[in-house]
Amino acid sequence: MLPLLCTLLFSQNMSPMSRGTDQPKSIQTLAMDLSAGAYGERRFAGRELRRAARTSSRHLQRAAPDTLEALEARKTMAELHRYAMPACLTQLNEPATAMFCAHLLETLASPSALPTVQAALESQDVPRRALRALRRTQLALQEQL
Repeated sequence: MLPLLCTLLFSQNMSPMSRGTDQPKSIQTLAMDLSAGAYGERRFAGRELRRAARTSSRHLQRAAPDTLEALEARKTMAELHRYAMPACLTQLNEPATAMFCAHLLETLASPSALPTVQAALESQDVPRRALRALRRTQLALQEQL
């Protein structure tokens, strides 16, 4: 009985652990987390979406148009437009996500977001640290027109 118990315990310790190897969240999941209840989850989602937008934008600028890198970057930008942009437009007044969403909207450079950004700038609810990012976003979107 003891050898069987030792073998069982030893085999449990040698099995591959799944801790620390979590798959990265998809853009759709991060966009849903952007309006989730927990403050930390919203901030994490905002940071990750902003990072994805900046990375994809950089890849689009540097890569040749027909490479796999450029195709993946275009796919990521399309997903950001589809899922993250509508979520960010509703989160511009939230303290946890306003700055991240302003940066994301600036990177996506969609002129359709300009009225929402202007309304957020006129609002009293916008956190102070997000005002500068919103002003930069407003200027970038106005240049697109």
